Amino acid sequence: MDTITPILKKPFIQMLLEIENKKVTRFQPLFHPQNGYSYNDLKHYDLQDQIKLLNFAHKFGITFKEYCISVFKCSNCNYNEFDISLICTLCSSNKITKGIAIEHDKCGTIGFEHKYYKFNNKLQCPECNILINAVGVDYSIKGVYYECLECKSFLPNIDYKYKCFRCSKEHFKDDIEINELFSYTFDSIKLKKFLESNNSNLSISKELYRSSIKTDVLGTITGESGLQYTFPLIIYNYENSFSIVVDILNINDEADSGEAFVLSFIAKCSDLKISQKILISVPHLKKELKKLCANNGIQLIESISQDKAEVDLVNFVNNLFNLKIKNEVIEHKI
Repeated sequence: MDTITPILKKPFIQMLLEIENKKVTRFQPLFHPQNGYSYNDLKHYDLQDQIKLLNFAHKFGITFKEYCISVFKCSNCNYNEFDISLICTLCSSNKITKGIAIEHDKCGTIGFEHKYYKFNNKLQCPECNILINAVGVDYSIKGVYYECLECKSFLPNIDYKYKCFRCSKEHFKDDIEINELFSYTFDSIKLKKFLESNNSNLSISKELYRSSIKTDVLGTITGESGLQYTFPLIIYNYENSFSIVVDILNINDEADSGEAFVLSFIAKCSDLKISQKILISVPHLKKELKKLCANNGIQLIESISQDKAEVDLVNFVNNLFNLKIKNEVIEHKI
């Protein structure tokens, strides 16, 4: 299995098609009881996939985004809902009580108001037994305080422990991560043009789907270096791991030989450590670049037109998968 992971669990183009069909232009994070934050009209994807989709669309200039809110997230599973418990800053005990504290100005005793004895609407200090009456004269209100029942500390501040509802990982105030959530507004005209520009890749994807071959149009994958690469087409094997990456080179300028593009493709594939890579060239490459592709294990499909290249690619991939199935059957018989 190739050591690369998907950036999205579902194809990016598929998500965009759903957005276009729903005629929704604005997405903003909303809080839902028991489920936390998610984006409206994308409810069947989890929050992280929603964010990746929307940021990916923003990368292509399809959306405008504005800062909205920051929420905590689990560093282990990226979930955004937690069970929050109080922690003593001195002994880390969870046995904490809370209340309004007052201070007797004369003796300096600080304690919860409900622990002061009351006589005829007057308070009696539990330390020196003097009756106190007027705020600002006899005593002052200190505000909210916490008492640790384990070490008996009386504290104005307390720590918090956040336990993830999904994976139970525990976080503390200083190490918990945050998600910066934005609202996204889609430009419907740019979205339509973007989808139209990828019609050829969608056609290839649909043709391969008829042969039960799964693809991802404009999929993004992460290499061993940590860098992310987007390809016009990614093809999966039957175990649903990445099997083939496809890039497309359209040479429209006679001064451009496509050399920089080919070198870039080779570098990406090297970082991905993927065995099968296909480069479509419209029209033909010069012989030096053809040899470079062959030396780096790149299957080159050349054509005088985009339409012809699409047909050749579908035929090549179908033949490749059929050959693999035949070989597996033969190995099984042996």
